[in-house]
Amino acid sequence: MKETKKEIDWSGIKFKIMKEFGECIDIIFVKEKFNNQAREIFLKPHDQADGLSAVTQLLELDNKISINNLPIAKIHNKPSRIKRMILAFKHLKRQAPFNYQYKIERKEITGTSPGISFFYFNNEQTSTLKELCLKRNINLNSLVVWALDKAASTVFVEKESKRVWMIPVNIRDSYDDKFKTGNHATALSIFAQGLQKPEEIHQQIREQMKSGIIWGGKIIANAPKLIGEKRLRKIGKNAKSPYLGLCSNLGEQPFEGVDILNKEDYQWLVFPPSIKYCPISVCIMTWDGRIGISCQLHPSMISALDDTHDFLSLIYQEMINEIGFKETTQTQIKSIAWSEVEENGIKY
Repeated sequence: MKETKKEIDWSGIKFKIMKEFGECIDIIFVKEKFNNQAREIFLKPHDQADGLSAVTQLLELDNKISINNLPIAKIHNKPSRIKRMILAFKHLKRQAPFNYQYKIERKEITGTSPGISFFYFNNEQTSTLKELCLKRNINLNSLVVWALDKAASTVFVEKESKRVWMIPVNIRDSYDDKFKTGNHATALSIFAQGLQKPEEIHQQIREQMKSGIIWGGKIIANAPKLIGEKRLRKIGKNAKSPYLGLCSNLGEQPFEGVDILNKEDYQWLVFPPSIKYCPISVCIMTWDGRIGISCQLHPSMISALDDTHDFLSLIYQEMINEIGFKETTQTQIKSIAWSEVEENGIKY
């Protein structure tokens, strides 16, 4: 039988290049067990998988199961080739680099962060948060992006400075097995400046999705296929990015129809890499009906793990204050030093 040629993950090449430049490109997964049991840490290089691929492979390994249906992108009909090229130009225009008005002095370094921080709500709190968001005609994703932006404009950049946030978007369009590995995502560029409202962030995300710009983003995500890895590496050495950071959402886990035993006994948290071109990294994932929010900051932005803890604490406070969430059970913000990630992290 003729062996099928493995498809090249063109989108993953940019992460491979970032690793060559000295950045840590691992997606970190933390299995936070309840009842004071020892947590587990897993690492997946981003040049091999995006968030959905990585979490699917991890759940398969951890539970000895097979997951066949990853979420399909909620996108409109595929536009013509000319239309997609126009959308690619628009996507690039929204990625135009500029200089931020920083309140801090950024260091010219690459490498690993001092550590990671996270918190999660229980099932009752998650339901209440969703209801409060619904009353504002927003969703939790938009609320977190807004809180992230407000916290960043308090700590890192001037409030009147323009800010651009990367919102990764799944672009899988079928249930093919090839989508269980590799990178199959593009990104929206969401703008903020001055004082925003969550509704404004929510509306901008909706408009960007409706515009079909992710079809143009798909072309840009596979740039190495168009310009070659060597040229991309040369561009990357001196490239500037518009992004202050990213906010990724891996949705509801486990996927619908995937049966996992004892999932109520622990919480999964996910930490995308933070690199100098996108130094603030925040991720949302709902596990068994409980929303978890995690944060990692690039070492060019901070010096100590306490800085990450305090920044995520501010995001949390902005979230609950904005929608009038009254806690009955105190939410604890936890941190893990990088030394623990290095010592205990299992690569898969």
